[in-house]
Amino acid sequence: MTPSSTVTLTDNQIYQCEVCGIYLAGEEGSISITGNTIKFCTCPAIDVNQINAEISLNKLVYNDIGIKITDNDS
Repeated sequence: MTPSSTVTLTDNQIYQCEVCGIYLAGEEGSISITGNTIKFCTCPAIDVNQINAEISLNKLVYNDIGIKITDNDS
């Protein structure tokens, strides 16, 4: 059996990030990013790297990069 994770980030406020607002990486898991507010980041607000994630109903305001997706098949 392959190890996996279940992660849910809901209704958070993230402001003025310089590296990354939310960073997701891995190969297995159930990820849900919903209803968050991410503002004024000089980096990606959400960075998805090799993992499937449900990203919905988030407010991304005044960020240099909204969502960055790397090496994802979906």
